[in-house]
Amino acid sequence: MSIAPRLEINDAVTAIAAAEAGEGITVALSYMVAEQIRQGRLVQILNEWTPPAVPVHLVFPQSRLLAPKLRVFVDFVAPRLKTALDDLGALGLPNED
Repeated sequence: MSIAPRLEINDAVTAIAAAEAGEGITVALSYMVAEQIRQGRLVQILNEWTPPAVPVHLVFPQSRLLAPKLRVFVDFVAPRLKTALDDLGALGLPNED
């Protein structure tokens, strides 16, 4: 059985917008559609085929002399990343700490 799609898109943002407009379904990263799901503009389907979450890590060399700009970046990003991942979990979307 072959499927003849009526719309083909190769850009995630455009595909999400098309799904919101009722043009079909799309595959998207959970953080990209969290707000749309929270607001009820999109719903999850085919959950049993959702791939496992991929862990997110901030990796940098261990050193007593850590570059100040790297320290500032890690201090800025780490709590925001944790909050974002916690929010995804609250929506029932895949996340990995």
